[in-house]
Amino acid sequence: MLRFYSFRILISFLLMILIGGLFNVQVIKGAHYYKQSENNRIRLIELLAPRGNVYDVNGALLIGNRASYNVTILPQDFSKEDLPRLSKILNISEEDIRAKIKKAKRVPFMPAILKRDIDQETLFVLEESKPDFGGVLIETQAVRYYPHGAIASHVLGYVGRISQSELDRDDHGVYSRNDLIGRSGVEKGLDSILRGENGGRQIEVDSRGRLSSVISERKPKKGQDVYLTIDIALQKKLEVLLADRTGTIGMMDPNSGEVIAWVSHPSYDPNAFIDSNRSKERISYLKNKTLPMLDRGLMSLYPPGSVFKVVTILTAFDRGKLNNKTTFFCNGFFKLNPRSRPFKCWFHLGHGPVNVYKAIERSCNVFLYNLGRMLKPEELKEMSMRVGLGEEMNLELSYRKGLIPDEDWKKKIYKEKWYLGETISYSIGQGFLSVTPMEVMRMMGAIASGYHLPSPHFAKDIFKHPKKKLGINLNDLKSVRQGLYNCVQTDYGTGQYARVSFMKVAGKTGTAQASRGEDHAWFSGYFPYQKPEVSFVIFIEHGKSGGGTAAKLGHEVLWAWKINKQEKVEVKKSAVSGSEKLTATISPLQTNPTTVVHAA
Repeated sequence: MLRFYSFRILISFLLMILIGGLFNVQVIKGAHYYKQSENNRIRLIELLAPRGNVYDVNGALLIGNRASYNVTILPQDFSKEDLPRLSKILNISEEDIRAKIKKAKRVPFMPAILKRDIDQETLFVLEESKPDFGGVLIETQAVRYYPHGAIASHVLGYVGRISQSELDRDDHGVYSRNDLIGRSGVEKGLDSILRGENGGRQIEVDSRGRLSSVISERKPKKGQDVYLTIDIALQKKLEVLLADRTGTIGMMDPNSGEVIAWVSHPSYDPNAFIDSNRSKERISYLKNKTLPMLDRGLMSLYPPGSVFKVVTILTAFDRGKLNNKTTFFCNGFFKLNPRSRPFKCWFHLGHGPVNVYKAIERSCNVFLYNLGRMLKPEELKEMSMRVGLGEEMNLELSYRKGLIPDEDWKKKIYKEKWYLGETISYSIGQGFLSVTPMEVMRMMGAIASGYHLPSPHFAKDIFKHPKKKLGINLNDLKSVRQGLYNCVQTDYGTGQYARVSFMKVAGKTGTAQASRGEDHAWFSGYFPYQKPEVSFVIFIEHGKSGGGTAAKLGHEVLWAWKINKQEKVEVKKSAVSGSEKLTATISPLQTNPTTVVHAA
């Protein structure tokens, strides 16, 4: 009897334990286990936001989006038995798939992308096989598309997948691990505007990890569309003119600072960084010794040569060392003292008596040497920065500031004092001095404006661009402008090859010594002379001669601008009258100079 009662007590005790366990699981921890069971069948899929479109100043599409199909995998729902078949369909090795699955498991319940931008044939095969594959999904994503290929590629830039190190630095949680971010150009500079806001989808899967239903969805928010100041029609014409030469052509409205064309050669096709089938092309761009991905107009520093002479002249005016009647005699060379080495003029026979107008017109070195002897490097630096050389810019694209030296700079870098002979070289744009083509174009825009320093920019209505007062005497600027006019419009001007029949142009040539190879060629200025609409820069790396190479190209550039403007008028007329659009070709050289000039 005692044994029977003991058995009943044991059974009752075990039942109490069982009931207590059920109570704990179903009541006390019921919510916890319910959530776990839900997690076992519910997946969260991130939906990437399409980036905003980019248009030119006339509304032509420069950067858009196209549909792309990506194959993703949920590692916890995928069966290893399906690995050989999936590998064959996607043409990816099993080892690569395993590696991607392993990497994805670091973030539970987050899909990993196995293959991007699959073709239609692969898409159809996967769609037919979807019932057999657990954890394999096909996602539609908007990817970048650059309809003009390599045209304006340095302005537009390209996008790339965010790296782990960039994610680690993202303290504000702005990015996710599958995001595309801008790598260069406006894609990078305006990334926060173009990027948009990602969405998400909550899906239910069955026991084999196959999609059962969509529970909820938050649609992604597309990025903001952006309009640039670039005129793509003009851009294309200038790209053709630069052809296979290495260098830069730029045009800017000196009044607003809007850059209407910006060409850098060699260039690259940003579509290669989107298309998974163009990996060899991407690698060739990155390894190419000509550096096609480098924007030479913004990121490369060069000695400005004789285009800098206008800065030296403005400094001498400003410091009271020069007036319109000042004359120096050029016999082909200049010496600081009887024992010093001669500083040569490019014209070895000499220019004779030279005033400020003739000095700019014929680019007389001796005139500038005489001014340089009277100036300090600090004074040249101050005026340089006043006209935008070595100054900050509120620019959407990455850029470098020019190196504008002075005594303190040399002492800090070389631990040496500054010598007068170095100021002599400084005065004609050589020595330690180096600038970017963008800065030279900005400088000419300041001279064209006369009142303010332009703030170059590529995007319309995004940032404010306050005008900074130039602070240069208008009579001094008038003298410089007259010299720039003579440089192009007279038969002795070094820029006479740029002369065109339809308007008057002001400009300055420059031939700058390179550290190796042939000299660099510059031509920069503005037009029309009386009421400037455009400041421009033309730079040919190792182009030999500013007057012979850059100025000749300048002639064609001016005609391209004229034709582009004419075509716009015809398009407007045809929109009203239905007439056919004008077709025109760039004019051949239409100047027949009396004096052939090839120097700076």
